[in-house]
Amino acid sequence: SSLKEISRESTWRMAFSVVAPRLYVLADVQLIESGPGLVKPGENLRLTCSVTFSRAYAKLDDYAWSWIRQPPGKGLEWLGTTAVNILSEDRERVALYAPSLQDRMTISVDSSQKQLYLQLSSLTAADTAVYYCAGEPQ
Repeated sequence: SSLKEISRESTWRMAFSVVAPRLYVLADVQLIESGPGLVKPGENLRLTCSVTFSRAYAKLDDYAWSWIRQPPGKGLEWLGTTAVNILSEDRERVALYAPSLQDRMTISVDSSQKQLYLQLSSLTAADTAVYYCAGEPQ
């Protein structure tokens, strides 16, 4: 049995709260996921999420980035999130992973290329899913 990853293009509309709860500034963020398509059990998976901002000043480091998947016939499953630690002096990037996957998964970011990556090793049939990337303003 082979695993399937479906490339997908999504346009996300993010809302930033400004002062009052009902006042918003909207910014469009386009996320395009890409990957190998079909992967066999035991192989490794590397997915790329390319980010395009409609506002020139927006940066990857302004967002927390997550990977989510949806197995066939099931609900969404959070895989992990990476964000800049705004409390650290060097603003290092940190990642948090789903406990069941943390030994097999790595999330990384290339800010200069405006891309984030998901690497998942030793795939099994349980990893069959549609994979999504998502961003949330920090």
